[in-house]
Amino acid sequence: MIRIEERTASEVCRKYAPSAEAVALLADGPTPRAFLDRLIAGEHFADAEAFLAHALSKREAVWWACQCVRHVIGPEPPPKVAEALKVAEEWATVPGDENRRKAMPAAEAVGFDHPAGCVALAAFLSGGSLAPPTLEEVPPADHLTATAVAGAVQMAAVLSEPANAPEKHRRLLKLGIDVARGVNRWKEVL
Repeated sequence: MIRIEERTASEVCRKYAPSAEAVALLADGPTPRAFLDRLIAGEHFADAEAFLAHALSKREAVWWACQCVRHVIGPEPPPKVAEALKVAEEWATVPGDENRRKAMPAAEAVGFDHPAGCVALAAFLSGGSLAPPTLEEVPPADHLTATAVAGAVQMAAVLSEPANAPEKHRRLLKLGIDVARGVNRWKEVL
C-alpha cells in the first residue's frame, strides 16, 4: 500500500495539468495507486512520474528523484553531480532552511540540463524564500518541487541509452512506489 494523503487520483491531478490521455483514465475515480498502475501499463511514463511527484510529500519526492539519478549515473558521478545529489539528500534527510539554501548553488553548478541539477533545484524550491536571507521573503509556488522532481526523473530515464527508456521509466517508478510505501527511505537523524 502506498501512502498518499489524497484519497482519489483526481485530487492529486488537481495539483498539476495531466495529459488528455491521463485525464481519460480518471473516469471511474480510481485510487492513486490504481491510477498510477494504469498510467504505467499504458506507458504514459511522463504522466506517471508527474503524478507520483505531486502525490508524494516534497521530502519524499526529492528523495525519490535522488535515488533515480543515482540509479542511472552509477557509483562514481562527476564532482558537481555528486555535490548536487549530496545536498539534495541532506535536505531530504534533515529538511530545513540551511540545507535547502545549499541546494541552489549546487543546482546552478551542475546545470538545470542535468537531472542532478533539477533534483537540487527541487530541494531549494521546497519552501522558505527564493530571495536571499536579507531580503523580504518570496515563497515558491507549492507545485514547483514536484515539477522539478518530475523533470529530474524524466531526464534521468533518457540520460543514457534512450532506446532503453521504457524499462528505465518502469524501474524509476518502482523506486518512487517504494518511497511511497515507506520501503526506500532516508535514515532518520537523531
